[in-house]
Amino acid sequence: MQIDWFTSVDGAMQRFDELRGQAQMAQEIAYREKKIQGWCPACRRETNMHLVETPDGGWTNLREALFCECGLNSRMRMIMGVVEKYPPTGRFLMFERVTPLFVRMQERYPFVEGCEYFGDDVQPGEIRQTHGIDVRHENMLELSYPARTFQYLFHGDVLEHVPDMQVALRECYRVLEPGGTLLFTCPVFNFRKHNVRAVVENGALRHIQEPAYHGNPMDPNGALVFAEPGLELLDDLRRAGFATAELGLAFNPAQGILRDGNPYDDYNMWPIIFKATRRR
Repeated sequence: MQIDWFTSVDGAMQRFDELRGQAQMAQEIAYREKKIQGWCPACRRETNMHLVETPDGGWTNLREALFCECGLNSRMRMIMGVVEKYPPTGRFLMFERVTPLFVRMQERYPFVEGCEYFGDDVQPGEIRQTHGIDVRHENMLELSYPARTFQYLFHGDVLEHVPDMQVALRECYRVLEPGGTLLFTCPVFNFRKHNVRAVVENGALRHIQEPAYHGNPMDPNGALVFAEPGLELLDDLRRAGFATAELGLAFNPAQGILRDGNPYDDYNMWPIIFKATRRR
């Protein structure tokens, strides 16, 4: 998988502009044909990726709805391809456990550990049963793990649902060993600054904008969006203490990894992943 890494927002946005025409063409093909044939980094073969359209006939998110026959969507296949380039050899924590992505990752890295978020009333580190398995609860704002525990951390589309992204990133830094790697995705829109939708003040939730929710395998009601992250996440990672912070662009129509296809251009998400390294 080809990944273009950027340390600056300006460099990334310049590349977005260069690829805009190609991205638009790939989106049109995916929507018209309802499938793309290409290489899947998860099952490691040429296969068909089928579009599962939104039931109400509205806009279909190509980031989430273009599935390989192995069961992984575009975002998950991108993650598998990126992790393969930086394979963990020590303790590896994923902030998910009941997803198809975790199952695939566990096949490749049997030592991977997973966790989910059950709610504010659950103690970090507590084990709960869900989906027929025992699952560890962790709150990214207050992890139960000791400092310098993991060589490798991953979270996928979690950060936007955390009340304080900066605290969460500092916690990720704390539990990484020196030289350890953090990889994560979140639905970053094509703008620089975060769009804050809700905050917690003095223990109370306050909505700044109309509440928005994303799908959540742990809750049929979905997960509240506290902020729509912008590209300033690169600066947030540096403020959290990370020695390096990079944005990786994995756009690749031949692998069915496209923009999300949102009809409003500012909200058209590119297939990107963030990588940060703790100081040694």
